[in-house]
Amino acid sequence: MASFVKVGLLLVVVAVFAGLNLSAAKLYTVGDSIGWTILNNPNYTAWASGKTFHEGDILCKLVVLHPYSSSN
Repeated sequence: MASFVKVGLLLVVVAVFAGLNLSAAKLYTVGDSIGWTILNNPNYTAWASGKTFHEGDILCKLVVLHPYSSSN
């Protein structure tokens, strides 16, 4: 009987860890290095076709920060 409990507990632990891995959201930068732009006619359909999106995933815009300069 104790071995059934151990096997059951092991199955529960495996199921919990598998569920955690499946539910992890991913962060996608739209257009990758090109970013979210209208310049150069980016093909976002081609970009998205190489990805599998899931509920909870985040699509973001590439933001390039430039150092502040007091001379501007």
